[in-house]
Amino acid sequence: MSPSFDGHIRSVRRGLAALDLLVAAAPNTVRVVDVAEHLEVDQGTASRMLATLVESGYASRTPDRRFTVGPRSLPMATHWISRLRNAAAAPMARVSRATGEIVLLTQLLGSQDVPIVYLPGREGDRPGLTATFNSTYPLWATASGRALLSRLSPANQAQLLPPEPYPRLTSRTTSDWQGLRDTIREGSKRRVYIEQDEVIAGFWCAFVPLERCVGGELLAMGVVVRGELSGRQRARILNTLAAETRDLGFALTA
Repeated sequence: MSPSFDGHIRSVRRGLAALDLLVAAAPNTVRVVDVAEHLEVDQGTASRMLATLVESGYASRTPDRRFTVGPRSLPMATHWISRLRNAAAAPMARVSRATGEIVLLTQLLGSQDVPIVYLPGREGDRPGLTATFNSTYPLWATASGRALLSRLSPANQAQLLPPEPYPRLTSRTTSDWQGLRDTIREGSKRRVYIEQDEVIAGFWCAFVPLERCVGGELLAMGVVVRGELSGRQRARILNTLAAETRDLGFALTA
């Protein structure tokens, strides 16, 4: 076996060991030094290993330069995800019954708004909807992304965003920092973040960031509606979300 092949195998083993550490620690984050100690390597090697995992979607880097699982490795953190889904099941079911609409719980992982739990609305699990709402979407364009960004400082928000102008998903997508900042401020005043036609034409979304998350997780829960809403429907959705999310962050992560 050639030395280069041995080195390749050693790198793969280290990568898997680093991934195992992230999965075991979730939802808590780890530092580069923690990974270095776990792998018994120097911090430079650990940093490069983590950068590779981030680039491939298996790890996420937080604004404070710590690391956790990424969108592609999230399903591996079965203990954390199962606990989160079990804790969210009852309040999400109540929101679903009260509104008849799609209900989502999402989490910020690095710079990705990642769906954790999806409940179909009164239309049921129509073809394509599950795939649509189990996908990651840009933070700047979605109500859920803006709700998650609201829990960060402006400096940390900027770290997670691409250069301006931001890519548009529809003609209504916010594409600049000033517009996004104004939208986040408006949502903070109302304690709910609303978006319409900016990600998928014909959809209205309202999300609330969950407060008092014990481990510092950034989570948001919201409702997605296809088509037009009456004033009464909108009020019912917003009132239900406010009631069900009041202490949900603490309940999910305690």
